[in-house]
Amino acid sequence: MTAGSAAKHGYRPDLDGLRALSILLVVAFHAGFGAFAGGYVGVDVFFVISGFLITGLLVAEHERNSRVSLRDFYARRARRLLPMAFLVIIITLLVGGAMVAPLDRIGLTGDAIASSLYFANWRFAAQSVAYWDGEVTESLFLHYWSLSVEEQFYILWPIVVVATAALARRRGWSLRSTLGVAVGTLSIGSLAFSVFASHQSGNAYYFTHTRIWELGAGAGLALIGSRLPSLRRIQAEVLAIAGLLMIVGAAMLYDEATVFPGYTALLPVLGCIALIVAGSSNHGYVSRFLSTDAMTYVGRLSYSWYLWHWPAMGVAGLIALRVGREPTAPLLLAGILVSFVLAVASHHFVEQPIRYAPGLATRPGRVLAIAATLALIPAATAVGLRSTVNNSAAAPVLASPSSNQPPATDEPTAGSESPTGLPAGFVPMTPEQAAEDTVKIHRRECHSTQGPQIDVGLDCVYGDSEGELTIVLIGDSHAQHWLPALDTAGKERGWRVFAWTKSACTPVEVRIRNSRLEREYHECYEWRGRVVEAVAAIGGSDVVIVADSYGYGGSLLADDGKEAPPDLVYEMWRDGAARMFERYEALSEWLILMRDTPWVHRRVPSCLSEDPSNPQRCAFPLEGRVHRDETWTAAEFEAANGQVGVIDMTSVICETDPCQVVTEEGLIKYRDSHHLTATYSSSLATALADALDDELRRVALKQGG
Repeated sequence: MTAGSAAKHGYRPDLDGLRALSILLVVAFHAGFGAFAGGYVGVDVFFVISGFLITGLLVAEHERNSRVSLRDFYARRARRLLPMAFLVIIITLLVGGAMVAPLDRIGLTGDAIASSLYFANWRFAAQSVAYWDGEVTESLFLHYWSLSVEEQFYILWPIVVVATAALARRRGWSLRSTLGVAVGTLSIGSLAFSVFASHQSGNAYYFTHTRIWELGAGAGLALIGSRLPSLRRIQAEVLAIAGLLMIVGAAMLYDEATVFPGYTALLPVLGCIALIVAGSSNHGYVSRFLSTDAMTYVGRLSYSWYLWHWPAMGVAGLIALRVGREPTAPLLLAGILVSFVLAVASHHFVEQPIRYAPGLATRPGRVLAIAATLALIPAATAVGLRSTVNNSAAAPVLASPSSNQPPATDEPTAGSESPTGLPAGFVPMTPEQAAEDTVKIHRRECHSTQGPQIDVGLDCVYGDSEGELTIVLIGDSHAQHWLPALDTAGKERGWRVFAWTKSACTPVEVRIRNSRLEREYHECYEWRGRVVEAVAAIGGSDVVIVADSYGYGGSLLADDGKEAPPDLVYEMWRDGAARMFERYEALSEWLILMRDTPWVHRRVPSCLSEDPSNPQRCAFPLEGRVHRDETWTAAEFEAANGQVGVIDMTSVICETDPCQVVTEEGLIKYRDSHHLTATYSSSLATALADALDDELRRVALKQGG
C-alpha cells in the first residue's frame, strides 16, 4: 500500500506513533535532558505530519466531491483544536496570574491574547524571545508559537487548494500537478528564505515563512504519494531505520548553537518523510514499534500533552522562584508528570467528547459560531487579569526601612539635595516606572542593539562637551547603565564623556555566541573595530572605562566555532583582554575596569509590585550575588600586568547584607535583575566620580613608582 492509498484507506497507527516520538523529543528537550539538546526538532516532525494529513484530506475531498467545503473544514479543525487550546490558556492564565508578580501579568496577558488569536509566533519574534534558553518562566505560552504557525497554515492552505482547483478546472489541468507546482514554488522559496534568515536572526525561528516549506514537504508527499512504488519489506525497513536515525540523530546532535531552521531542518524533515513512506507498506520492525498500543496512545495524547507540558513546567519554575531558588530538575520532572496526567484527563473528558459530539459533527455553522465565541473568553480573561496590575505596579514604593532620613515630600527645600544627589522632594518611584527607566540614547550610533551593526558616531558626547579630561566608556548594556552617572559627573567636574556601547557585546577580543541571534556574534567584532577607530578619530582619550557583564562564560567560542571548554575559559579571556589592551594602549593614558554589578535573584520591579509597601522583602543576600565576575577581572588584570585601575561600586550599591533594592528616598535601584535604573545610576554620580579620581591617582602613583 502506498502513502497515498494508505491515507485513503483509513487510520495510520504509525503516524500516531510518529507523533509520540515527536512529543517525547520536545518534552525531553524542554526538561533539559542533555542527550536530547536538539529535541526541538520534534516540532518540525509535527509540521510535516500536519502538511501530509491536511493536504491528503483536502485533495481527497475534492476528488470525491469535485469541491472542498471550507466551512466544513474549518469546523472540523475548530472541534479538534480550539476547545483544548482555549481551556489550557484560561487555566494557565488563572494559575499563572495568581503566581506571577502583578507587573509580570502585563506580559502574561499579552501572550495569552496572542496565543488565543494565533499570532503568538509573531509576538515572540518581535520580542526576540530566545526559544533555546529553556526559561520556562520567560512565558507560560511560549509553546503556542508552533500552534500559531499551524493554525495560520490551516486557515490559508485550504483557500490555496480551492483557488488552485478552480484554476486547474478552467485550464483543464490535473489538480495534483497544479497544486504540486504551487507547493514546490512556495516550499523552495520558503526554504531559501529560511536558510538566509536563520543566519541573520534568531527570530527567524518563529517566522511562518521560514516554516512553510516543512508543511509543504508533507503536502508534497501527500500529492505524489499515489505515484510512489510499493515497497518490499527490506526496502521499507531500511528506509524506516534511516528516517528514525535522522530524526533521533538530529535531536542528539543538534543543540542551541545549531543554526535553525534553515538547511539543518532538512535532516528531521527528510527523516519524517522517510518514515511516512516506509510506514505506508504496513510492515517492518520500525513501523510495528510506532504502531504499538503504547506509542499510538501517547501519539493520540500528543496535542493535549504539548499544550500542558510547558505551562506545568513553568508553574513549577515559578514555585521555585517564589522561595528564592532556581528551578531544579526534580521539580521540572514533577511538572512534566503533572502535565501528562492533565493530558490524559483532558483528552478523554474534553478533547474527544467535543471532537465526536453528534450534535456538532453535523452542524458546522454552529461549531464556527461557538468557536468565535470561545475565542473571546481567553481574551476577556486576559483583559480582566490585566486590570488588576495598576493598583500595585503603579503604586510608589516606600522608603527603605533602614532610612535615617525623613520621608520625601512634595515640598522641596530650596537648594537642598538628598544624600544620593537627588533633589529634595523626589517622589518615590513605582515598580512600573522602574521597569521602564532605561538609559535614553538619542542617537542610534551611540548604542547598538543586537541586530545589524550600524555606524559608530562621533557625536556621542556627554558630560561637559568642552571638558579638559576626556573619558571614553565602552562595553555592553552593563556599561551603558553607568552612562547617567558619568554624564552627571562629567557636567559637575568638567569631564568630556564619550560612550559607545553594544548590547551583549564585550570589548574583550574573544569570539562569542549571541543567544538571541542564536549564532556567532559577528556584529560585535565589527563594533569593536569601529569603536577603536572612533577613539582614534577624536584624538584619543585620557581614560577608557571598560564595563561588561560577567555572563559570557557559556558564550565563548573556541577557534573551531564550538563552545569553549570550561578549562580554557580563563586563558581565552586573558588573551582576549591582552588584545583589547593592545588596541587602546596608544589611544589612552589610563584604562579602568569596572566590576560587574550585583545580580538579584529575580526581577526587582516585579518583586516590588507584589507589595510596594514592603520593599525589604525583595532584598537579597550578598552571597553568590556579588563579584560574580571574579574570574574575568582576574584574567583582565593579569593580561594588563597590573597596569589598569579597577572600580568596584558593589559596596555603594549594597551597603548592607541583605542588599536593599530601594534607597532611603524610595528610589528603585534595578529595572530588572541586573541592570540599574537610569535614575539610580544618575544618583551615583558623586560616588562614581570619587572612585574614579581615587583609582586614577593610585594607578598614576604605581606607574610613577
